[in-house]
Amino acid sequence: MKLLYIGYLGFNNVGDEVCYESFIQSINRWSNSVDKVIAYDIKENKGIKNILNKETIDAVILGGGSLFQGDIFLTLAEEAIELGIPLYSYGTGIDYLTEDTMSKYIIGESFQPSSFFDNRQINTSRIKKLVESLTYTGVRGPLTLQFIKGLSPVNSSIEIIGDSGFIYSPNSDHYILNHYLFPVQAPLIAINWGTTFNKLFGYNEALVEDQLIESCFYLISKGYHIVIYPMWNQDIESCMNLYHRLNNKDSVTFIPEVCSSSQIYSFLGKCHFSINLKLHANILSAAAFTPFIQIAYRSKGFDFALSINQFENTLYPHSSTILETIKEKEKNFTRYRENYTNKLKAEKEKYTEKHKCFIQSHF
Repeated sequence: MKLLYIGYLGFNNVGDEVCYESFIQSINRWSNSVDKVIAYDIKENKGIKNILNKETIDAVILGGGSLFQGDIFLTLAEEAIELGIPLYSYGTGIDYLTEDTMSKYIIGESFQPSSFFDNRQINTSRIKKLVESLTYTGVRGPLTLQFIKGLSPVNSSIEIIGDSGFIYSPNSDHYILNHYLFPVQAPLIAINWGTTFNKLFGYNEALVEDQLIESCFYLISKGYHIVIYPMWNQDIESCMNLYHRLNNKDSVTFIPEVCSSSQIYSFLGKCHFSINLKLHANILSAAAFTPFIQIAYRSKGFDFALSINQFENTLYPHSSTILETIKEKEKNFTRYRENYTNKLKAEKEKYTEKHKCFIQSHF
C-alpha cells in the first residue's frame, strides 16, 4: 500500500516537517500494510495525475497544518476525490478565525463565519464539499470541529484527533545542549520568537516584543538562563534582534539556525518551561512534557490549546499584561510542576491512542 502525504513541506519550517515526521513514525509503529509514504513536493506543484504516471497511490493524507483553507491543498484534495482515491484528514485544521467567532465556538455555537481575521478570503463552499467527501475526518482541535459543523451536517466519522506533532516521540538528540549550552548550569527557559509579518491579533509585533524583553529581564533576575530559538528560516532575524536587545551574553543564548524537530524536542525537554510564538514550538514543548506559555498569534494556537486543555496558559498577543502573566506562571510552574507535566502526559497518551486506532483501523 502506498500513501501520498500532502503538507507544506520543504521550506525548513519545523512545524510542518514535524507533522510529517510524526506521521511516518506512527506508520512505522502501527501499520502492517503501508509499504511507502510519498511526500508531496509542493515546489514541483504537480497534480496527482502526474504522480500516478510513476507511482501507484492507494490513499491520500491531508496532513497537519491549517490546510483546509490553502488553495493548493484544496485543489489536490479535490483531484484525489475526482480520481476516486480515498482521502483522509490527519489532524488538519483551520486558521484565521476572528476573536468573535472563536468566542462563540468555545461555548459550542456552530455557524458559518461571515468574515475571517485580516479579511482572509476562505472558500467555505469548497471546504464543505471536501469534508463531505472525506473517507475519514480527523481534525486538530475544537475550533476546527465547530467550523466544520457550521458548514455541513456532522459527519459520523469526524473527530478531534489532535495535531500529529503532539504525539511525536523521537530518539534523544542533544545537539543544542552540547553545541550551544555547554557548560550552562542555570535552569533554562526557552523563548521562541519570530515574525508573522504583523498578521497577528492586534497587528503589533513590536508591542509583544517589548513585553517579552521585560519578561526576559525579570526571568534573568530570577536566575534563569534564556535560550532564544527559531522554528523557521524567516524567524532567525527576529530572534537575533531580540537577543541583541537583551544584550546579556552571560544569561542569554541565541541559536542562529533552525534545528531539527528531534533537536528542538530534546532541548525543550530539558527546559523549566517555554514561552513561544509559533504554534509548533508550543506543540513540541507539550510533547516533551515541558510547561509552556503560548502567545497565540492567530486562532490555530487556541485550537491546539483547547484540544489539550491548556487554554489558561495561552495569551493573546495584544494583551498588555504579558509580563504579569509570566510572573504568575513562573511561580505556578515551579510550585506545581509535576501537576503540569502529568496533565501533558495524560493528554499525549490520549491522543497517541487516537492516532494508533486511526492507523490500525485504516492502514
